Amino acid sequence: MANLDDPLKISEWNSTATPLGSGAAFTGLWENIRSFAEVDLVLKGSASGVAPGTLIFEFSATGSVADISVPLAFVDINNAFTPVPLRVVLPFFRARFINGATAHTTFRLVTAYHSITSARLTRFLDQSIGDNEPIEIAGAVLKARNTAGTYSNIQLDGSGNLPVSGEVDVNNFPAVQPVSGTVSVGNFPAIQNVAVTSTVETEIKNDAGNPVPVSGTVTANAGTGPFPVSDNGGSLTVDGTVSVGNFPAVQPVSDNGGSLTVDGVFFQATQPVSAASLPLPTGASTEATLAALLPARSSSAVVTSVAASASNVTLLSLNANRDMATIYNDSAFRLFLKLGSTASSSSFTVRIDSQGYYELPLPCYTGQIDGIWTGATGNARITELS
Repeated sequence: MANLDDPLKISEWNSTATPLGSGAAFTGLWENIRSFAEVDLVLKGSASGVAPGTLIFEFSATGSVADISVPLAFVDINNAFTPVPLRVVLPFFRARFINGATAHTTFRLVTAYHSITSARLTRFLDQSIGDNEPIEIAGAVLKARNTAGTYSNIQLDGSGNLPVSGEVDVNNFPAVQPVSGTVSVGNFPAIQNVAVTSTVETEIKNDAGNPVPVSGTVTANAGTGPFPVSDNGGSLTVDGTVSVGNFPAVQPVSDNGGSLTVDGVFFQATQPVSAASLPLPTGASTEATLAALLPARSSSAVVTSVAASASNVTLLSLNANRDMATIYNDSAFRLFLKLGSTASSSSFTVRIDSQGYYELPLPCYTGQIDGIWTGATGNARITELS
C-alpha cells in the first residue's frame, strides 16, 4: 500500500505496461488516496486479433476489502480508449484488468490521481460516443407552442410513444408501394359466392383435390334410370336397406388359405368326462405289483454314536442288509458326510450343520459311510435299520 501526497501523481502500484497472456489478469495494490479528489484511468493495447477484456476499478474503506467494485467490459483492446474520470468516494483505491482469450502484443494501463476535480471532458463533432464514455446526468423538459400562443409540456402516452392528433401531410409518399414477401389478408372469406347466369349449359371445374364449395340448393336432372354404377376398382358404400332377390340361402365359405373365426358355442378344447370306473390298460401297476417293489419293513434298529473328529472317521461299515440309516449331528461343528471312504471338506456327499439331520435316500446305500468335522467336539448319533 502506498500513501500519495502530490497534487498529480501517476500510480506505480496500479499502472502497468506488461502485456497479458490469454486469460491472464493484472491486480493493482490498495493505495491511500485521501488527499486526491479524482482518479483517471487510461487503457490502450494491441493484439493480433480481437482482444476483449474487463477493466475493474474498486474503492475500499479499509484497504483490504473492496466495498465498491465496478467492471467495464471492452470488446477489443485494439480500439483507442477514452480516459475514465472517477470521483474519489472512499479512502483506498485499486485497479484490475482481466484479459480474454487473445494474448496482448502491447498493453498499457495508467492510473492518475488528481487533487482537483477536472471539468467535463472535451469531445468534437466528428467523434462518436461509445457505451463506456463518462456521462453527466441532466434533466430536460420539451415544450411546444399551442394554438393559443402559449407553450405546454410535450407528454408521451403509456407506451412511451408521442401521440399525434389530426392529419399528417406526407408529400413524398408514393401512391403505389412495392410489397415483398407474404401478404396476409385477414378479412378475405375462405368461401366465395359464385353467381352464374346463362341460357346455355355451364360447367364449373376446379383443379384436382380442391373442390368448389356450393351454397344453397342444387338440382340435378340426369333423366330416367336405371343408371350404371362403377366403383372405379374400389368399393361402394350403400346407405339404407339393399334388397337382393336372387341371393341363395346357402352360401359357400372359403378361408382363402387362412383360418375363420366363428362366434357362438362350438366344440371346446376341454371336455367334461364322467365314469363310474375306468379299466386299466394291460400291464398297468396294481396294489399287488407295487408292494413287491417297496422295501421290506425293518425289524432291527441299531443306534450308535461316533465322536466328532477333525480327521476322517468311519460312521458306518459296509452292511448288505441295511434298509435305512439316519445321522444326527449334535456337535457344535459342521460334519462333512461321504457315502464312501475318506471324507474331506472338498470330497463329501452332504454337509450336516450343527444339530442337523440326514436320512439315506432310497434305494438304500449299503456301503461304507465316512465323515469329518470342522472341530472335535460332540458326536454323530446314528440309527441303522436292517
